Amino acid sequence: MRRFMDTPEYSALSQLVKDPYFGKRLVFFRNESEADFLRSWLSAEKKKDAAPLLMADLPELGSFVKNCSKCGAAFNKKNGIGSGKNGLMVVLHSPLMIGREIQLYRKESSDMLKRIISAMNLSFGECYITNMIKCESADLLVKPSEMITNCLSLLEKELDLLKPKIVVVMGEIHPLQKIVNASRGVFWFDIAHPLSMVKNPELKRDAWGTLKKIIAKMKESEIV
Repeated sequence: MRRFMDTPEYSALSQLVKDPYFGKRLVFFRNESEADFLRSWLSAEKKKDAAPLLMADLPELGSFVKNCSKCGAAFNKKNGIGSGKNGLMVVLHSPLMIGREIQLYRKESSDMLKRIISAMNLSFGECYITNMIKCESADLLVKPSEMITNCLSLLEKELDLLKPKIVVVMGEIHPLQKIVNASRGVFWFDIAHPLSMVKNPELKRDAWGTLKKIIAKMKESEIV
């Protein structure tokens, strides 16, 4: 069994089982020995992933998203993660993509985000990371542009409660322009979304140029 854990097959099975699309589907096994191994392995994976990030000590943040019904019936509501302790907020505005494609690149996109935070010499858990669109609507008639508009008030509440010094928008910043113009004492930057950089590595060059400006501003603003 130990040798199996070092194989590509083990890695592939691990990703398949943890994929939200397949995670609740059936897992087949040949005998009770394999069943016991899978139960033990999945239990260990859950314990390993169970350590929560230190969240911002602001219960209002979660309730705003949970209680919002502007887009009608919604699912997969996304709360921000991280404490925001270091004064940096990241707003993820993902490109419009077919849902299954997003699932395929989810791990690579997450890893890219962590590398970007690491390149700024910051702790991932001490940033506050949120999504521009905070849920998925069950109403197919609700347009993405409407969802963005509906979510702007939630983003304004996050900004008001967390009071970040720097906000990095990863993706299209134009829909946030009104908020950017109205904010005082907050420095805004935008780079490509991690998912876009995974699919188009040439975007990393421009992103790195912007990251150097962010790092300089962090030093100026005494973000550590």
